Amino acid sequence: MPNDFDYDVKDQDVMAFILKASKLKQGIELNLRGVSCHVTWPQDETGPLILHCTLQRNSKGFYKASREWEDNVRAKLEAFTSKLISERITVVTEIWNQFKAKIGEVTQDKDPERLTIITKESDSSCIIVGEENLVSESHKLLEDMIRT
Repeated sequence: MPNDFDYDVKDQDVMAFILKASKLKQGIELNLRGVSCHVTWPQDETGPLILHCTLQRNSKGFYKASREWEDNVRAKLEAFTSKLISERITVVTEIWNQFKAKIGEVTQDKDPERLTIITKESDSSCIIVGEENLVSESHKLLEDMIRT
């Protein structure tokens, strides 16, 4: 039987996004079930996912499946996490309030399960996290606002 293993999502902002996006978590869990895996989620974004093998010893093809199990699980997780990115933008404090208003415009019609923007008042910055295409689009809109 394959051993459980830990999987680290390298980008802590992406991990925090996953932990808050319940539909995304459910999608990951469902896909992992398809490769005989159960996931234990960490308490916060600094911890790893703990992946447990649920293969049945008496099932057909057990030995082959058990040899390929960890690679299959890693491939499924990579397929999900490779589509998620984070970007940071820092602005001068003089335009912070205008910038926050623009963030509201950018996110108003976006699904929070696909994109979120976290503001950091302390250093006048924000972190854009989510699906790569939406993050890139939002990053461009916000950068354009800063330049004007």
